[in-house]
Amino acid sequence: AVGKLDRTALPEPVFAGAGGAAAMAPTETALAAIFADQLGVAEVGADASFFELGGNSLVGTRVISRINDAFGTDLGVRSLCEA
Repeated sequence: AVGKLDRTALPEPVFAGAGGAAAMAPTETALAAIFADQLGVAEVGADASFFELGGNSLVGTRVISRINDAFGTDLGVRSLCEA
């Protein structure tokens, strides 16, 4: 009557998977596999949020280490946090 929403009458939200578009390029596929393995999820989309999927600084350190090993890069954890 006063225009307020009855939140108890709403259905439960349905969340689809780990989020994001499917990784397409071989590099994206390899990165998605590293992220999924370290986060303990089945799959990670290209635009999924690391922190929303349960990532933290310790997992981030492991992810960056695996990326550096796989691609011969010298990234730091800060790169992950900023991206």
